[in-house]
Amino acid sequence: MEDVEIPRERYDSLVFIGVRRDGTVEFVKVYAENREKAMQLLEGFFFRRGLHPADFVVIEQGEEDVSGKAMIGTRTEKELSATLARLGLKLVSNGVLYTSGRDTFYQITAVSRGILAELKGEGAELEGGSVEIDLSGVKGYPYIEKLRLFELREDVLVENKAGVDLEEFLNTVVRGTVRIPAFIDLDENRILVYDGMFHEKVSDLHDYVMVRVPVIYWDAYSDDIEDFKLRKVAGNIYSAPLFMKAHRGYLILNEPPVGLVQRLLSIKRRGYFRFRLEGRKYEIPVDFMLVVETKDSSKYVGMNFPILILLPELHATEIGRLIYSRLGIKPFIPTVGSIPKELRTIPAVENIVRLVEKLREKNPHRSLDELIDDAIAMMTGGV
Repeated sequence: MEDVEIPRERYDSLVFIGVRRDGTVEFVKVYAENREKAMQLLEGFFFRRGLHPADFVVIEQGEEDVSGKAMIGTRTEKELSATLARLGLKLVSNGVLYTSGRDTFYQITAVSRGILAELKGEGAELEGGSVEIDLSGVKGYPYIEKLRLFELREDVLVENKAGVDLEEFLNTVVRGTVRIPAFIDLDENRILVYDGMFHEKVSDLHDYVMVRVPVIYWDAYSDDIEDFKLRKVAGNIYSAPLFMKAHRGYLILNEPPVGLVQRLLSIKRRGYFRFRLEGRKYEIPVDFMLVVETKDSSKYVGMNFPILILLPELHATEIGRLIYSRLGIKPFIPTVGSIPKELRTIPAVENIVRLVEKLREKNPHRSLDELIDDAIAMMTGGV
């Protein structure tokens, strides 16, 4: 370890540091052939610099994929360099690491407690951005005062007889970005967390990805219960469960099995996902908001949801208002009142509007009042 800081060509290890202008080290990342050597390298660096290990926090460690890279150095790590630069740090290394055809190196990343506190105070990179609910621009949603309870960012049970599209609503009002790992390495296995099907990428942060706050919807009528388990993709590569992909975001479940809800609430209470992989036990921290959507909240009685939101069937006047907002004409309330209770929903309103638009194409000379009456009659079996 005597030459740990001497810049030179290297084939088995490398040290990156992030330093301030006065030379203060705030960030350290070491690469080595395995975990033991990486720990020795990190400890050796601390010793030579006179740094106390207790002043640093390890924020990431594990195998890193270096396939496709002939070498690793400050010139190849532009994203890391840019991230540190935004924090007022300069990226420096003790040379260049030639990978010599290796696919992985073990890495350990640590930051000083001082900069960690600074980052947390700013809600910045390490914490993963910010999450907030903005209802200022929401229009056209019935029961908006009840939906305002989502601002509390607590688990919610929603009895949704009105048919409010909760996925659309949350995508409309949720603001901010969160930082998620692109993957998690556990010994020789890799768990993929970032998923282009569910995540909208904002930027890359080395092994992490900044994404728009996730809003993930799962429907018991069409989706697979296996989505909540680790699923092998290929070889030692696994896809993370949905609740890990919903990190710091929202996981909406439509009419989920009672057992699944109990399991997810238990995982949330513990604060981590405990599982066995290839004969070994692991624990991974989790953080997500659970939203259970149902037409019968009694199925989930006794599960201690902090918030219960009741969205009953729409009143005739509310249906009239929604039709007016879309077609520019108020329907006769007695006609709307003929709609059966179970059809007084937002999807039913959308059906009426769509039918009216198609009828208007075929009968351009008929009044909208007549077309609305016809559409309601069609929807309710009156034709």
